[in-house]
Amino acid sequence: MDSVTLKLMPGRAVALVWIKQVLARKQAVFSKRSKKIIELTSGASASFAIGRQKSNNHPVIAVPETMSPWFPTLDIKKCVVIDKSIYLGIGAEEIEFFFKIKSNEARIMTLMPINERSTDLVRTVDFHSYVVDEKGKTHVSTALGRAEIIYLTDIGSLIPLEEDLKDNLWSEELMKDIDFEDAELFDTLQDALPENFNSIYE
Repeated sequence: MDSVTLKLMPGRAVALVWIKQVLARKQAVFSKRSKKIIELTSGASASFAIGRQKSNNHPVIAVPETMSPWFPTLDIKKCVVIDKSIYLGIGAEEIEFFFKIKSNEARIMTLMPINERSTDLVRTVDFHSYVVDEKGKTHVSTALGRAEIIYLTDIGSLIPLEEDLKDNLWSEELMKDIDFEDAELFDTLQDALPENFNSIYE
């Protein structure tokens, strides 16, 4: 599939192609903590520029110009900052999955609201695109979108994690609602298979 074909495709379709490509190229993996989290590698994460508006210190995340036609169609509901990572929550009606962008302390600090001159009760981040010209100068577009930005200690408060699901499945708390006379009799509760078991399902 060439670049001309991609430009003719709807934004959402191109977004799906991009997701498949970064996964196929090992530039992203599904998180071990949740299949609803796609973790970008350091290389893929580096394509996201992070900064602030000079006028009011409003947080900004910018993507390469090649991503700008379809990036706004992702329906970014929330930007979550946790430690040295940025999670972009994507979904139409509600958050369906997250992109995890790796970062560092210096870049993360630019997204913190402490220095922003704003009276808004809900903190937000603007999304832009950027291009680097032949002279190495960076040009930034007008805002393509905006999303709420929050700061958490763990993504588990927003999305079910695999380890949480396992803990809920096998929990001592569930035993309180079940009355077993003798736990040692568990093995004897299994029904014996009939002698002609195999022939029944042939």
